[in-house]
Amino acid sequence: MPFPPIRYWLVCEAVRVEERGKATLLGFYGISPDVTILLPVFPAPLAQLAFYLLGGQGQGDFDISTRLVDEAGAVVTETPMAHVVIAPPAGEIYINLNIQLTGVILPHAGTYRFSLIVNGEEHSSATFRVRQQAPPAVPPMATLAQQPLC
Repeated sequence: MPFPPIRYWLVCEAVRVEERGKATLLGFYGISPDVTILLPVFPAPLAQLAFYLLGGQGQGDFDISTRLVDEAGAVVTETPMAHVVIAPPAGEIYINLNIQLTGVILPHAGTYRFSLIVNGEEHSSATFRVRQQAPPAVPPMATLAQQPLC
């Protein structure tokens, strides 16, 4: 059976896999391509960036890796190839994959593309946008002084 098709890419800071087939998404950004990450400065280091992939049927032995590129195609980060065996329990028809990156540095604002490489070929990919976060608005001092204290 082939590698499972990927239906949805959920983008967050981290994923915690739990018992009974549950997963907790931490710092949920959105479902690709409708994802915008706001960062205060560039280059922007991200302690964690995770992708939770919801897939269809599939099983077998595969060599997988990932690649993150910016809109010009420059590689931001790649993971080394890893051999994985997908063997869902009897009766299961969906496969969920958890990919977590640490220490990613996004060099600038723009659109990024994250690809899942299976057996040397791009199997699926997702895009997300990164924008510079506006500094918080601070009211002028005169406005603060005019407001009653009680």
